[in-house]
Amino acid sequence: MTTNKKLLAAALTVAMGTSVAHANFDVDGVYVLGGIGAGFFDDAKYDSSSDSFKSEDKSTFAWRLGAGYMFNDYLGLELNYIHFNEAESSYNDSDSDRVKIKHSAESVPVLAVLKAPVDQFALFAKIGTSYNIVNKDVKVDGTKVYSDEDKKWEFAYGFGGEYNFTDNMAVQVEYLVTGEDTSGVFGNLAYKF
Repeated sequence: MTTNKKLLAAALTVAMGTSVAHANFDVDGVYVLGGIGAGFFDDAKYDSSSDSFKSEDKSTFAWRLGAGYMFNDYLGLELNYIHFNEAESSYNDSDSDRVKIKHSAESVPVLAVLKAPVDQFALFAKIGTSYNIVNKDVKVDGTKVYSDEDKKWEFAYGFGGEYNFTDNMAVQVEYLVTGEDTSGVFGNLAYKF
């Protein structure tokens, strides 16, 4: 190979490496994110004849805001606020009573972030804890028979992937479980300062 061809090959290699590096999300430092998606409740159907609940999953719109800090390419810490919109279900129970259940939740997860970056892509996993506020109201034939607001810390985890289309912007798809009764699938937009 001639010297000119070697120099051209070296220049192309450097140029390609620079363009790929330019597309990487600047990984260390502060970032903010926002997302929308589908939230899931482990809801319950109420049967007035047995005065008991039967488990049933409900989905609703959910949104989130968060901020985090990446210490290096692989490890970070993140704090979020997640709002699950109210979900409502109505049905007739075994005694032909009309039952209406309203369910809503809010979560504040604190998560360790583990990332595996490859060029402008990254896979990530999250693990931590979440403070959850879950509200449930039950009416039978228009009369409130049950109301509960459950506040507690719970184990939280999630996983997903991201595509970094500039040094400061990334899009993410993420599945996040914030507690025994709450989870969600989110599309996020992240901005690194």
